[in-house]
Amino acid sequence: MASNAKQDVQSDEAEVEEQISPEEERALHELFEKLDMNADGKIDLSDLTKAMETMQLPQVPGHAQEFFRKYDKDADGQIDFPEFVKYVKEHEKDLRSYFTKIDTNSDGTIDAGEIVESFKKMGVHIEKGEAQKLLKR
Repeated sequence: MASNAKQDVQSDEAEVEEQISPEEERALHELFEKLDMNADGKIDLSDLTKAMETMQLPQVPGHAQEFFRKYDKDADGQIDFPEFVKYVKEHEKDLRSYFTKIDTNSDGTIDAGEIVESFKKMGVHIEKGEAQKLLKR
């Protein structure tokens, strides 16, 4: 059984290497190193919590545990670089999908009118001025 998990991780590592450019890999290594607070080459729950506090990012209860449950493929309680890259690539894919849904005129940018329309589809009314403030964040 452990052999299968190891093979899956090795397969994921090979897949990750094929998906990113050298520039992307450098940028992801930099981010990974910022999250790896104890510099042991892996991100554990303590690293992630400390890094989020350091970066003043809000922490949603249970979100970090869910992240580890989903992306810690070898279930060792730590996220290694290939697991991290897999998470980032999946997250980017989701963000692109959301962006495409909001960018209704397909011009590659999101404007205040598109934000107002997106909120309207969700049943939320916001003024164009509020949408412009969101874009400035």
